[in-house]
Amino acid sequence: MPAYKDTKRGTWYSKYSYTDRITGKRKQVLKRGFASKKEATAWEMKERSSEKTSTSMTFNQLSAKYYDYRKQKDRTVENQSNMVRAHFPYIDDPVEQITKTKMMEWYFDLTDGHLAPGTVNLILTVVKSIFSFGAQFYELPNPASSLKRMRTQKRKYDTWSVDEFNRFIAKVDGDLYVALFTFMYWTGCRKGEALGLQYTDVKNGVAHIHQQMTGRHGLSSLKTEASERSIKLIEPAMKAIQPLLEACSPERPFVFGGESVPVEATVHVHFQHGLTRSGVKPIRIHDLRHSFATNAICSGASIVAVSKYLGHSSITITLDTYTHLLEKADDEMIGIMNKLSENQ
Repeated sequence: MPAYKDTKRGTWYSKYSYTDRITGKRKQVLKRGFASKKEATAWEMKERSSEKTSTSMTFNQLSAKYYDYRKQKDRTVENQSNMVRAHFPYIDDPVEQITKTKMMEWYFDLTDGHLAPGTVNLILTVVKSIFSFGAQFYELPNPASSLKRMRTQKRKYDTWSVDEFNRFIAKVDGDLYVALFTFMYWTGCRKGEALGLQYTDVKNGVAHIHQQMTGRHGLSSLKTEASERSIKLIEPAMKAIQPLLEACSPERPFVFGGESVPVEATVHVHFQHGLTRSGVKPIRIHDLRHSFATNAICSGASIVAVSKYLGHSSITITLDTYTHLLEKADDEMIGIMNKLSENQ
């Protein structure tokens, strides 16, 4: 551990090299101004004994490594990256310079009410995951470990009975949109899944759901593996799409649109027109999916079957979403068991 005499200044300095554990590059450390060789040597020994591990890796660079490790879809990476860049002010700072104090101040700004709790939690989840990845694989500090997610209320949704849906669909203009909304109501498919359906995906009354159409990214794979599924089509759904299937061809592959599908804005316009003309209670397009699940569960369908039909990644999601319906089922079960016990 050599120390060197600075003949011009009459002082001593220490100089040594180490390998950056993140980049793998050699870096040199130089410190001047020691009064003696002993002081210079002692400083170097202290630095080396502390296993110097500083790195210039920024949070943005760590994010890139995190996404590469997770092998997430391009649209997921793009959406999360844009969201974090818009709301995390330390994106270009070295990770080791982002302190817990900075993170707490950022947390207060993030949770001041200008963003919905769900959005806040999504941002927190991504940021915390990236820091956790850095701590696990690169021994970097994790200043976000103590940040807590906000409490959120379950999103409320409305559903339509079969009678309400029939009143609505009778006022929808255009055979294409009548077929689309009917298919969604009787299958529980998401809008993107329905628009991404091609005629080759439907065989012998079974629809293979394996891709989706998004306004920004076009035709793409589904979000999770569990979302890919094959569903048997009941008569109203099959009847609605049969004329469209017959009009399809390799040049016109999409069930809902043929050569190309309608843009989302147009779909919403037709949906709103049907709402206004029919006078039924207003719901979102996505609530057609909730209507399917609600009708199925209330009619006695297995929660496991409903979960698989909807393409949920876990039955826990289905249970959490439709807990209120299961509570009603519990009351019915108690009534049944009470009647059975009277025969004893």
